[in-house]
Amino acid sequence: MTPKANRIVHSIAAGVLIQAQLFAANCSSGFPSAVQWPRPAGWSEPRGKLFDQTWRSKDPARFLRVAADFNGDGIEDKASLLANPSTGHVGLWLALTYGDRATSEVLLDEVADSSVGSEMGIAMVGPGTYETGCGKGYWDCDSTESAHVAVAHAAIRYFKNESAESFWVWDERKQMMARVWMSD
Repeated sequence: MTPKANRIVHSIAAGVLIQAQLFAANCSSGFPSAVQWPRPAGWSEPRGKLFDQTWRSKDPARFLRVAADFNGDGIEDKASLLANPSTGHVGLWLALTYGDRATSEVLLDEVADSSVGSEMGIAMVGPGTYETGCGKGYWDCDSTESAHVAVAHAAIRYFKNESAESFWVWDERKQMMARVWMSD
């Protein structure tokens, strides 16, 4: 596997943390409980000491779920990190909600090693233009990468604590989420 394929995800930018706290503060009933979140069959909220790290206390949702309009249709979507007890895998799941309130659940990423998966977190990224990993000079941009990514709506910041980071951003042309590496 190439180093680029091995990049997982990274650190907590103060601006993203503030946005997540503002989102939580603006929810009428506080941050939605895990009970209200869709769960694909066989997947559940991560539990146990592997997911009880101190760094998770910096976020009201423990960096396990975020809600925002990721695809720009004006309806709140939900992303969550879930565990599959039968396989030990941790997955990043996205539930896109449509006008009729139907949801489409998509597995964006799956980590097979539970010790690595337990270090994964998610947060919301607001609209803006961000410098990508190759734009920061961590590696040379190839023909499929850009030095910057424009986030038109909200995006999912997917990271490994104190390690690598990527954004999951809505690709309007392809009508699907696309992964953009922000660090290695």
